[in-house]
Amino acid sequence: MPTADPATNEADPDGPEGGPADEAQFSAAPDPDRVLRLRLVFAAATLLVGSLFSLFALTVLSFAFSGRVSLLFSAAGSVLALGVLALLPRALLRALSAWRPQSDELRSAAGFSSLIAGLLLLGADAAFLAFTVSVLLTFGGASALFLLPLAALVYATYHFVREATDDFRKRLRLRRETLLFLTSLGYFLLLFFVFTVLAAALVAEPFTLKSPAEGSTICAGTVLDFEASSFGSPNATWDNGSGPRPLAPPYDVSTALWAPGSYFLNLTATDSGGSTHLQVFHFTVGPTPCT
Repeated sequence: MPTADPATNEADPDGPEGGPADEAQFSAAPDPDRVLRLRLVFAAATLLVGSLFSLFALTVLSFAFSGRVSLLFSAAGSVLALGVLALLPRALLRALSAWRPQSDELRSAAGFSSLIAGLLLLGADAAFLAFTVSVLLTFGGASALFLLPLAALVYATYHFVREATDDFRKRLRLRRETLLFLTSLGYFLLLFFVFTVLAAALVAEPFTLKSPAEGSTICAGTVLDFEASSFGSPNATWDNGSGPRPLAPPYDVSTALWAPGSYFLNLTATDSGGSTHLQVFHFTVGPTPCT
């Protein structure tokens, strides 16, 4: 039996989408004042919180392809930042469409904004899932913990697309409004996590000295053992004053030919983004015979 469209009070030839629960939702049009109050609250909260996180989004876009993190992670972070930025005009347009419910233009604009935000965020989710699976297959361990919240976000984000469809068909579901508001907050938190990872990668030193201790006195022939940062394997050289030489895995430098004296060891690393990072270490080679 056809149901009534809550926006137009006309018969809906397609009927309810999901059985009794959906039929109950469409049995009566929601109170326009309630819809307006709800969307105004959600829009104000989204714009207030989103204005801060938009700065994180712009930073992610600026530094995502610095070369210090995986290209797949960088691409996912960039699409996520664009999706989060799209949430801000979406919240405003939905509030305006509730203020003027008879405006088909505002309703369509709100639907398109939900569709664009949903597609961008679904794209980011797909890239993050691919990155997480690749890390899981390579390293295993705790990375599996990210699969469940990402899967939940994918399910919730799909409702952005369904919301856009309902806007075009002049339908309204208040429970979905609340779900998508909470989903927006979830994406703000995910964006902050991506921002934190990128910030840590940008300030991380390319190499860590494992042994011997920085500034120590060593014997000629001691091997200087370095470890590359977990954010990538940079293209690096070392120079103790005699000219640069390649530094390749396992990132060890032999001092067998170093004469006694004080040395400043310069490690120069160039990441895949073309950024150059210089680290300086100091060692003293003791006289022979060395004890």
